[in-house]
Amino acid sequence: SLSGTIPLGFKEISSLQTLDLGQNFNFAGPIWEHLSSMPNLQKLDCFQTNMADTVLPSDIAKFSSLKVLRLQGKDFHGSVPSSIGWMSSLSILEIIKIGVSGTIPSEIGLCTKLEKLSLSTTGINGTIPTSIGMLTNLEKLGLFENDLSGTLPTEIGKLENLETLLLGDNPNLGGTVPTEFGNLVNARDIVLHSTGFHGTMPLEVCQTVARRPDILVLKISCRFIDETTTLLCPENCLCGCV
Repeated sequence: SLSGTIPLGFKEISSLQTLDLGQNFNFAGPIWEHLSSMPNLQKLDCFQTNMADTVLPSDIAKFSSLKVLRLQGKDFHGSVPSSIGWMSSLSILEIIKIGVSGTIPSEIGLCTKLEKLSLSTTGINGTIPTSIGMLTNLEKLGLFENDLSGTLPTEIGKLENLETLLLGDNPNLGGTVPTEFGNLVNARDIVLHSTGFHGTMPLEVCQTVARRPDILVLKISCRFIDETTTLLCPENCLCGCV
């Protein structure tokens, strides 16, 4: 239940490694200027606060020790800079319910330690970069409720550790689902509803389910809100389109 802003002297704590301000709904003000002298910071959590600042500063590279970065708040703004590629230690990057402008930079593919990447409900636009296929440690990719467009890059099929893929509510993201989806051998939850995908789910995806005795059904959500099905599963498939 903290309120107010970060005190000016806070930046003098140069040895700080973890800063968790999450769920302090009345905590406001800027954040990045207070962290400029914290080269050892490994975790920053600003989920569900009232802080107001750029999403990520252009010089985000100076926070290269960050492993966990979580931001959520209506008064964050700006874009994801290309310098995000210098954040080579990141394992979790969550930017949710923030007004983000611009696109997903291709440099995101350089953050090869990422296990969880969520850029959901932000309004981010453009296409999903092919460099996403470089994030082979990724277990969750959340890009739902944005303004993404184009088609899915086949490189997503390289994410063999991926368990959750959330792409719903991107009405301008479409085309057919690439057969490379069948390489997502650990996938448990794929959400594609309210998008422009059409055609039939590749048989390779169904065959992936058949090879996995640990699960009976791979949940694939592929309906629009108006219940019009535009992406179908093959007959006798175990994917479980819902």
